[in-house]
Amino acid sequence: MCAGRATTSDAEEQKVKEQGTHMMMNTTLKQLRGMKLNGMADGLHEQLTQAGMTGISFEERIALLVDREVHWRGDRKRQRLIKLTHLKYPQAAIEDIDSRAGRGLERKEVMSLVLGDWIDSGHSVLITGPTGAGKSWLACATAQYACRRGHSTYYQRVPRLGDELPSATATAPSASGSCSWPRSMCCCWTTGA
Repeated sequence: MCAGRATTSDAEEQKVKEQGTHMMMNTTLKQLRGMKLNGMADGLHEQLTQAGMTGISFEERIALLVDREVHWRGDRKRQRLIKLTHLKYPQAAIEDIDSRAGRGLERKEVMSLVLGDWIDSGHSVLITGPTGAGKSWLACATAQYACRRGHSTYYQRVPRLGDELPSATATAPSASGSCSWPRSMCCCWTTGA
């Protein structure tokens, strides 16, 4: 009968220990979220629920958590940049360009433009062509790609530029009194309808 009591006592101790660990992890998760380390908190929560994680060393688990946080922050930045650009076609992707023969659009030329260093050099792109040629879509795809690379973007149709530029100049004047954008900003302008 004494052996039965010892087993019950061991089970109770184990249960108390597990509850303490659970409470500590909940506190840790709250603290991570309080420090705005949401990616790391999500990663830790996943690690706690996965059975195979106990076999991974402490250093490997920390590396996984830091990696998770870095990717989470990068994803949030890209989402924020795309949202702030107010693209007409936010789902447009440069990889989805339709370069069939009748379009008059060379995929190689477009990719060399997109992959070039024109954004870092402080240049803008002006896309012209007939109505319905896909100028706005191409500009949105270019701006979206720039956002994925971490650049701020400005997308505007030229007919609306006359309305937008004076307000931008009034809110962000440079020494010369004209509107200035950061050098690494991608500016995409389209003409026509």
